Amino acid sequence: MDFWKIKQELVQVSAECGWNEISTDWHGVDIVWPLLEKIRQEGSVFILKVDGERIGQHANGPFTTAITGGPLQEEGIRIDCHRLEDALAYSIVEFARKVWGFKSS
Repeated sequence: MDFWKIKQELVQVSAECGWNEISTDWHGVDIVWPLLEKIRQEGSVFILKVDGERIGQHANGPFTTAITGGPLQEEGIRIDCHRLEDALAYSIVEFARKVWGFKSS
């Protein structure tokens, strides 16, 4: 999966939502919080799991994000990653595609 491209798409999603402050080298959860809040306002549940038991090179990574409910109905979004930012970007961009009609330019 090309997480660099997904992070670029997240910048586009953010701009389309009126938040132009995200750059492709963002870190942490604070910068994407307005998008998570928008997802919550749509009636969905956003879950972030940090799993200390998932370690080692064969693990999927300690970070899991999932979005369920609301406009997604039965079609949830979930990913396990080694980097927090990759998990957040993937989930938000997938939600934007499925719910907000986002198309990458």
